[in-house]
Amino acid sequence: MKEYKETITILTLNGYTNYGNRLQLFALSRTLARLSIRTKTYWRKKPIFIAKSYIKRFPIIRKKFLKEQKLRDFSKKYTPREVSKLSRRTVVGSDQVWNVKHLDKRQYLLNMQPVEKQRFSYAASVSVAELKSDEKQVFKDALRNYSLISVREQSAKDLLQPLTDKKIEVVLDPTLLLMAEEYEQLEKKPKGLAENERYILCYILGNRDHEEKIEKFAKEKGYKTIYFSDKCDSDYGVEEFLYLIHHAQLICTDSFHACVFSFIFERPFVAFKRTGEANYMYTRLQNLIDTFELKNREFNGKEITKENLEVNYTEAKKILKKEQKKSLDFLKRALDIKDEN
Repeated sequence: MKEYKETITILTLNGYTNYGNRLQLFALSRTLARLSIRTKTYWRKKPIFIAKSYIKRFPIIRKKFLKEQKLRDFSKKYTPREVSKLSRRTVVGSDQVWNVKHLDKRQYLLNMQPVEKQRFSYAASVSVAELKSDEKQVFKDALRNYSLISVREQSAKDLLQPLTDKKIEVVLDPTLLLMAEEYEQLEKKPKGLAENERYILCYILGNRDHEEKIEKFAKEKGYKTIYFSDKCDSDYGVEEFLYLIHHAQLICTDSFHACVFSFIFERPFVAFKRTGEANYMYTRLQNLIDTFELKNREFNGKEITKENLEVNYTEAKKILKKEQKKSLDFLKRALDIKDEN
């Protein structure tokens, strides 16, 4: 049995609706385990379970609960949780834990940890381009109690660095710390999808403004189109989410994590600017594109073309190796882990 140096608490977003959130928690837990750190995930309250008989009576909500059950099972299997109890040391992150649009309801993600206990952030995302004066004060007060601070986007560092005298570092989303092979082991082919099916995966979280362009290209290439998102339009679990990205001919998306896994699996993708209520979230995608020099993956604003099917991630993967080392070095410093010579 593996021996652990200590147990720490991961403080992140809770819930069973978002694939990227469940996978970033999985990746951070596994990365810390390799550093001989056991993790527990903090939950503010116990999840509400709905009787199967109730679900059967209302087919319209069946997909929603089937999906949430799959995500719950995934988390239960790979990321053990502990309700309402913090360890001596807490890591806050990753994902949009510091998204100011929702921070009033999630203050515990920023400043819950008692001062006498140590906390640090890993790849925390603010997900906005600017802060209001009152929001700046909230961060200024809270960041005083962090031993080390890291964020996921350069834009977040630019916003927060003037509010603290501590050095803020930009690190990778934890999903980028694992190899593609580790995710392949989790994959599961969705029911009804034929072997060797050629399809374009359309994982769109905002408005589907480009659906006509996607369908036109799919028809030209003879590809099927598969549409779904983290909303209640499918009952896919995390495992199906990974399979669909890994085996797609092209991924059309406005999702940060859909782009991340397209990159990990070396699949071609087209990144759209999200439209609708969450259009401010493009900063995270922009940072990913800038970091790995993937400008050619951005939608040209006109049409999908055969050039979008061409990929060469050779240089991007070299950058990834350097960023992985930098990110792991941050975690080791935060956890007082010395490299063994």
